[in-house]
Amino acid sequence: MIRTREELRAFLNNERKLYIKGGFLRELVLILLQDSDYLIWSYVKSLRYTEYNFNNNNRFRYFFHQRRKNIKGIRLGISIYHNSIDQGLKIHHYGNIIVNKNAKIGKNCELHGDNCIGNKGDFDKYSAPIIGDNLDFGVGAVALGNIKLGNNITVGANAVVIKDCTDNQATLAGIPARIIKQGVR
Repeated sequence: MIRTREELRAFLNNERKLYIKGGFLRELVLILLQDSDYLIWSYVKSLRYTEYNFNNNNRFRYFFHQRRKNIKGIRLGISIYHNSIDQGLKIHHYGNIIVNKNAKIGKNCELHGDNCIGNKGDFDKYSAPIIGDNLDFGVGAVALGNIKLGNNITVGANAVVIKDCTDNQATLAGIPARIIKQGVR
């Protein structure tokens, strides 16, 4: 959770490097072209400002940044609730990315597009995945329900994770997902 200006700056500096490779001129070119990297970076930046203002009870600024994030999210097909993903969020492709407000994801999360991390749609609307650091979520991958995933997990394309995997350095694939590889990613 981002509480101080220094933490906000650290988050933004770290994540900017994931999307904008190069200096000011490179960023200007990406802005003029409305490149996907710039558009996703703009969404992530709005997400972090929303988190900062929510955590510091700046109601007007929170409302402003939340609205801005939602507008950008509608255009890109991304819906990530604030305070659900730690530092190092990298979204490779926009379109159909949903992270439930009760989900908790650690540092260095990579989402490749068409992902859902949320509840199963049952009566317990508060049950959502808790995921460790260094998650790599393949295209179309889904994690549903009150599950826990450990650190250094790779979820293959179109996998549906509905059971816990507390093993570190595991690769999951299939429907329902199961461990297909353990050890170094």
